[in-house]
Amino acid sequence: MPAGLNTDPFLGNAEIIEIRQSHLSRLLSAVYKHVTEHEYLFLTSSSINVDYSLDYFNKWVFNGLVATFPYRTEGNIIYKKSSTTEKSYGKWLNEVWSWENNKKRVSRKHVKSQRLNDITAWESDFESCYTEFQLRMAFLAELIFLIHDFVANEGYYNSTSIYGKNMNSIRVFLGQWIVRCYPLKDVVFHSDMWDGDKKSVFEHWTPMSFFRDIIMFTQTRNEAMPLLGMDHFKERILTQKDWFDILMYNYRIVLITKEEYDRLNRQKWKSYRPLNGYDDINVNIKIREKELWEKLFTKQE
Repeated sequence: MPAGLNTDPFLGNAEIIEIRQSHLSRLLSAVYKHVTEHEYLFLTSSSINVDYSLDYFNKWVFNGLVATFPYRTEGNIIYKKSSTTEKSYGKWLNEVWSWENNKKRVSRKHVKSQRLNDITAWESDFESCYTEFQLRMAFLAELIFLIHDFVANEGYYNSTSIYGKNMNSIRVFLGQWIVRCYPLKDVVFHSDMWDGDKKSVFEHWTPMSFFRDIIMFTQTRNEAMPLLGMDHFKERILTQKDWFDILMYNYRIVLITKEEYDRLNRQKWKSYRPLNGYDDINVNIKIREKELWEKLFTKQE
């Protein structure tokens, strides 16, 4: 983890803390907007709670967004609930904050959405599932774009980096908690060798470093520069729609065997990997649901 993630060198600067809190508030507002518009997309059940509810999702919002939003003091959350006059938004925030001390078990291992992680549902009603998948990715794209936008354009206060050198803390937050720990793993594919009775690895086909580092070389507004300050990158603008397309093409979850995972690591492809890495002769990972895997790609074209 980058230096400074658990300690706040600007703890005494109220202006910087206020800027960070405003950024977190924007994220929470975006989350709430999607929940109210399409609540059914965020309902899940687990082995502990057979009913579909927002419990697992709200737990992720608190533990994954609020409690890990950089910076924080050691063991303490410095961000407070947003003040709002909208009763329904306030009620939802209270439900989210209840997870600060909530000991209720919500199983991550057995969590499932209403149908998008069920391959048979895709096979029987592809178009409907694809529409829901787009809505889920649109939600994730908005969160990533917001982080990209306020980091790139509001990441400095009086020439002081709000999120550390090269924005390390916020980039790790984006890669780890927004993308890797996104709680709704919609389409979970399997390698041909995968066996549910043996040890397996939950693998992201595109490494998290791709999503984490791309914000260093791109921008969201024409008048600003990328974080690395390279002149020839200044026209590389990513819109929210661009992030949506990136996710639709690149966000794939695959259950592979431990032996297949070791093959990837022997190629040193844990953080960096070519798009055809699975097809490499030394890796040779075949997707069991090949037809659906390819259909999701061709659907975008």
